[in-house]
Amino acid sequence: MGYSGIAVHIPESAFARFNASQSEESEVIKAIFTRYNANEDLGTDFRPVKPEAVSASERMVEGVCVPRI
Repeated sequence: MGYSGIAVHIPESAFARFNASQSEESEVIKAIFTRYNANEDLGTDFRPVKPEAVSASERMVEGVCVPRI
């Protein structure tokens, strides 16, 4: 199911809290992963995806290319 983009202002602090909560959840999942794989004799590797939620305006600023003079 897809959702169309909707222009809604979300403060940067909301993105920061979301990213922090996702990092915390990742640590919990990593601990469980490590505990359950500790006795395995195969190579295991936990690779979390870094949360990088940013506002649309932040993405637009990143995409701007400023020529050097």
